[in-house]
Formats: sequence, structure tokens, C-alpha cells
Amino acid sequence: MKNILRLIFGTLPPVLLGAAVVAYLVINKAPPKQMPVVEKITYVRSIRVQQTNVVPTVVGYGVVRPAKTWNGISQVGGKIVYVNPDFQKGASMTAGSEIVRLSPSDYNLAIAQAEANIRSTKARLSELDVNEENTKNSLQIEEQALALKVSDLERKQELLKNGSVAQSTVDVAQSTLLAQQQKVLGMKNSLKLFPTQKTVLDEQIAVYESALGTAKLNLERTSIKLPFDARVAEVKTEISQYLTAGQSIGTFDGVESAEIEAQIPIQQFGAMMSEIGRDSATPIPPLGNFSRILDAYRLTAIVRLKIGDLFVTWNGKVSRISDTIDPKTRTVGVIVTVADAYRGVRPGERPPLTKGMFVEVDVLGPPVRKALVVPRSAINRGSIPVVGDENRLEFRKVEVSLYQGDIAVVTAGLNEGEQVVVSTLVPAIPGMLLEATVDLPLEQKIKSQAEHNGEAR
Repeated sequence: MKNILRLIFGTLPPVLLGAAVVAYLVINKAPPKQMPVVEKITYVRSIRVQQTNVVPTVVGYGVVRPAKTWNGISQVGGKIVYVNPDFQKGASMTAGSEIVRLSPSDYNLAIAQAEANIRSTKARLSELDVNEENTKNSLQIEEQALALKVSDLERKQELLKNGSVAQSTVDVAQSTLLAQQQKVLGMKNSLKLFPTQKTVLDEQIAVYESALGTAKLNLERTSIKLPFDARVAEVKTEISQYLTAGQSIGTFDGVESAEIEAQIPIQQFGAMMSEIGRDSATPIPPLGNFSRILDAYRLTAIVRLKIGDLFVTWNGKVSRISDTIDPKTRTVGVIVTVADAYRGVRPGERPPLTKGMFVEVDVLGPPVRKALVVPRSAINRGSIPVVGDENRLEFRKVEVSLYQGDIAVVTAGLNEGEQVVVSTLVPAIPGMLLEATVDLPLEQKIKSQAEHNGEAR
């Protein structure tokens, strides 16, 4: 056998010999060892879907203005004889402070004139009372005289019948009687005029008393006082200046409260109002009275001011909605009122909420109960990744009623306790095997943002 092999290999060319060796080795090579197939696991972060109370919130920006302003208009004219030393731009003044005082001379004269007219008219009225009493007494005497003349005429008429007197004597007696009757009638007519004359004098006194009241009121108006606590915004007068009626002495900004007309996107504001209305715990009054609707929705606000490292907040409430919509920015003005805008002021730490500040405003509605909240970034084209059965990736179609900051309120498509994937998946293949780790800090952050707790934003 060895001789045969030696004969074969010795007579074959080297190339064929190599090919034969390779073929032999391939034919007699042991098969490769088979490795078991193992599916790849993708590690992700997730959050558990929980029911929580959501405070619907929209954010807007606006400029602070005083809730009350007063333009000091003089109601009378006169020369300014006094100006309050604090009446300077930017100074604060308290309610009731006298700002300027006009010369009272003309108004004191008007008061004296009216009082003199009243005294004169009352004297005439007293005189008229005396004349009335005298006329009544005179009338009694004349009536007695009339009675005597009637008796005298009757007596002479009887004597005429007997021929004792002439007709001329009777005629004289009758003429005398008529004259006396005319005199009595004149006195009675005079007495009838006395009440009318008294009424005229009473009305004249009322006119003079009205003039006196006007003169006294004008005298009071010579002292112009501040109706409420305010800061001086503008000064328009000075000492010794003549002030005409209707002229302004200056303008004042109230310090008790401030207003901000925060511009908020219409779509966001409408979504927030719809979310509040969706909650059955919020009673909705009949349409037609928008003020009642705002009261029912109980909208509050947080005003934020940030200047460098300084960060200050104030609590407020939504007072009303602007009657116009900005066609360029598609925003609506929500007017927020902040009470006690100057309370708690600490220089360098907490400034007052003054006119002209540009602030951020959070408008808050009443909490919507038992809402499902997820990260806004997890939703893509209406779908959200969840850890499905057997830890497989599943994309779920969801309905969102409200987007708010970094969160979204889901009304359909998710159930409480399900896990939402918050990691970025590249590639994201439905059905891929996942191993999820719950991101507890993110869960707490989402809950805080939903409930608007602390400084979640």
C-alpha cells in the first residue's frame, strides 16, 4: 500500500497533488459548532401612567399698569397759593392729602353775598307777615264800618217812605255804602295775595340758599385732595399759577392694585377653558354673561418678574377678558389684577409691581381631577410608545385634550398603570424586546408640573 501511494504521489504533478490534499481535508473536516440564537434586548427609561389632579395653565406676557389712575381736574378757577411739597413726579402720597390750594377770596365773597341776600329776603318775609296781620285787623274794622253804613242806608230808606228825608240823602248813603264795600273787597283781595307773595319770597330764599351752597362747595373745591393712595405720575402746575376750571393739575397712579393685560395665544386659552369645562366638578353658568362664566371658572394667576438674578412672584386673579384679538399674533388679552402691589416691598429683594414692568403671567384654572398625564415629548403624530405585553414595544394612538408646558393630558388610548417609554429609540421597531427602568425623578417632575406645585417650571 505504501508503495502504491508512493507510486501515485511520485508520478503526480505538484499542482494536482495540492488540489488532492485540499479536497481530502474539506471532505474530512468536522462541521462548525452551532451557536443558539439570542434576541437583542433594548434598555429604555419609562414612566408609569398615573391619575393626578391637573391645574390647567397658560402662559402670557404683558406690561404692568395701575388698576386705578386719577387725573386731577380743577372744578373751579383761581390762583394757586399752596402746593404740597410731596407733589413731585415719582413721589408717593396718601389718600386725603391736599395737593394744591387755590385762593379762597372770590368764594368767600360769594358766600357773604348769598348770606346777605338770604337775610334781606327773610326780613321782607317778616315784613310781609306784619302787613298781613295789620290788613286782617283793618279788615275787621272796615267790616264793622260796612255794617254801620248798611244800617244807615236801611234807616234812611224807611224815612224816605215816610217823607222825612229827601231822595238825595238816600242816594248819598247808598254811595257811601258802595265805597265801603269796595274798600272791604280790596282788603280781602290783598289778604289773598299774601300767601303768593310769601311763596315768592320763600322761593327766592331757596335760590339764595342754593347759591350759598354752591359758593361753599366751590370754596371746598379750592382745596384739591387725593382720593386714594397713589404715586405722582405727572405734575402740570406750580405755585402762583392761575388755574382755570377744567384744567389738570397732574396725574396719579394708584398703588393699591395693579393690572396686567397678558397676551395669550387664543388656541391655548381656548384649550384650557375647554379642559376646565370638561371637568364635571366645575359648574358652568348659562351663556350670555361672560363675567359670571369667569367667576364660575375661578381663574387665578401668578405674576413673575425676572431681572438678572432677581426673581419675584405675585398672586392675582383674572378680572376680565379684552374685547379685541390681536390679528397679527392671534392672541387675546387676559386682564389680571394683583392686589397689594406695593405690599411687602424690600429694597433690593422685592420691588413693588410698578407701571411699565414687563412680566410673565401664569393663568391657572381650578384643578381637573383624575387626569392621565404624560410627557409632551413622548407623543409623535398622535402616537405614544408604551411597554406592551411581554415587554414588547407598542405604539398606541392617543387623544390629547390639553398640551401644557412639557406635559400632555391624555383622554383616550392609555390606562392607568401602563408604562410610557421616554427614551429615544433608534430604530423604533414595533414588537422589539424592551427592558424598562422607571424614571422616578421624571415621574415626580411631571406630577409637579401638572399640579403646578412649587417652581416646577
